[in-house]
Amino acid sequence: MKKRMKQAGALLLAAIMTMTLFSACGGEEQTGVDPDSTVYVASFQELKIDTGTPQYISGAAISDSTVYMAAQFEEQNGEEYTYLNKLMAISRETGEVKELASLNIEDFAPGMQGDVSIVSMQLMEDESLWLLESVYSYTFDLPADFNPETDDEYNYYVDNGNQFYLVHLSAAGEELARISLKDVLGENSYPSNFQIAADGTIYIICGWEAVYVLDSTGALQFKVEDTNLYNTLVTLSDGSVAAMRWNENAEFCKIDPATKAFGETVPFTATNFNKFYPGDGTYDFYYDNQNSVYGYKVSAQTSEKLFDWLDSDVDGSNINCLSIGADGIVTALSTEWDDSYTNQTLNLVTLTPKKASEVEMKTTLTLATMYMDSRLRNQVLEFNRANETYRIEVEDYSEFN
Repeated sequence: MKKRMKQAGALLLAAIMTMTLFSACGGEEQTGVDPDSTVYVASFQELKIDTGTPQYISGAAISDSTVYMAAQFEEQNGEEYTYLNKLMAISRETGEVKELASLNIEDFAPGMQGDVSIVSMQLMEDESLWLLESVYSYTFDLPADFNPETDDEYNYYVDNGNQFYLVHLSAAGEELARISLKDVLGENSYPSNFQIAADGTIYIICGWEAVYVLDSTGALQFKVEDTNLYNTLVTLSDGSVAAMRWNENAEFCKIDPATKAFGETVPFTATNFNKFYPGDGTYDFYYDNQNSVYGYKVSAQTSEKLFDWLDSDVDGSNINCLSIGADGIVTALSTEWDDSYTNQTLNLVTLTPKKASEVEMKTTLTLATMYMDSRLRNQVLEFNRANETYRIEVEDYSEFN
């Protein structure tokens, strides 16, 4: 461990000294910290999946008891590799991983080849799941005299395109409903996200151009169009669903079922954002920019930072989803790759808010920068997780760019 720490320290020092943008490093005791201020302390629970490590996580959602994860797994059969998408349920208490569904193309398009994937998912209050599934299939229309020794089957390739479905599953993985979106959206629409309101109304955003509004059975009620949509939907604390639009600056437009049009516009003053999460009684919605997590208050048009990922020894760029409980505890699903990007670790991360007076103080080293690449970020994390005397705090001013 000592040798590893020396190597990490040397690499970190070298990185700091060779940064091409503005940077500074200094040390101070944490004597000026407000003892009543809130800090978030992280704990990590490594998750083991018997079927192997997921290659890619396409969607995730977190309830009080379970983490639901849609992931792609690589399977080897002799010299051939195939990729299969699965829906997994992970117990927050024990870390036990259970497979709820395996999305095989043969189950959706018999005799076809292709891929089935989950574009996005939403967890409901009763812990049932809604999934947006994409089914891409193709086949080969081979002639009767086809000879694979002299001919190529791809000369007879038939592309069946993508079909999209909304699927409702129970918490145990039982299929409750399946809605085909082919007739609703048309041939050339590609849904990328959806939200389901408390009354069962379904909102689907397609690309950057339109939001389709369906009733709970999947029947189209109306659609609203705008060429400046930002491919994002969010459910606000009042239960309304809003689409992000770019009009010189970002803003959210509520979708009004009564007028079948965009309604109230919600100004959004932040300029750096990545993922959005539903609001609650404290904030109208939450968002993550991979550096920090914020709550947004519409009435004040202000973002309030809850915590910085690095300050909690977490790499925010590895977060797949998060939930914020009524007690303020944050639960997140994180995937970390090693330096060679060959081995991945899946962690359930819990961030517990505590008073600064309850946390052991360390001497801090401050690293100020306009940009932090993944290698430097990993070195800071490794140092902070291992060192019992010092910790590095990062001021990344690109957050305001």
